[in-house]
Amino acid sequence: MTWYRVRVDLLETTPAIWRELLVPADLSLPEFSTVLQAAMGWENSHLHSFARTAESHWQSRPRWAMDVPGEPLEGPHELPERDATVATLLGTPGDQATYLYDFGDDWEHLLTLGEILDSGASAVVDLASPVLTQGEGVCPPEDSGGVGGYDQILESVAALERGERLEEWPEQVVMWAFDTLDTAQIRAALTFDLAAQQSQVAAAGAPRPPLHPNL
Repeated sequence: MTWYRVRVDLLETTPAIWRELLVPADLSLPEFSTVLQAAMGWENSHLHSFARTAESHWQSRPRWAMDVPGEPLEGPHELPERDATVATLLGTPGDQATYLYDFGDDWEHLLTLGEILDSGASAVVDLASPVLTQGEGVCPPEDSGGVGGYDQILESVAALERGERLEEWPEQVVMWAFDTLDTAQIRAALTFDLAAQQSQVAAAGAPRPPLHPNL
């Protein structure tokens, strides 16, 4: 089995939010999406699609879209993701692709292939499923309004930490995002826990038992 070391960067975020994954090259894109959701900390509650990079995800051709029952793909430039694998997107170290999550907030992730490993390489010799190896930064709350909305939330948090009183709407948004106005609790929520995300990836990428096992 061939394995890929893939760097995932959530674009335009400050401080930087990124992950590094080891994934099988033949992992299907629906399965890869599940792993990405777990690695980043998203809730998998919105649409997504993959693309080879261009100036932006929406300008890239082709794009691999998730299967939504009753909704046809949008023209010949969109292909079903179920028919593609990670190797469809990335083939040579340095290759890049994008993963777009939530077509309202438009969270764009840059996927960069760093290394190709065969099954005998020490980093993957004992692996049976995807692994999160490194990362930094907690992903934004769902439905927070994209990068701009999240920046405003962080600005409000910084104001609270300076002891400033927020106006009603920013206060409500912070409360919605973190269920508290306590700055110590908010800072804890904004602290990346690598071990916790590794557990999420292990659960998301674990091999599934057959539907009808032989008894």
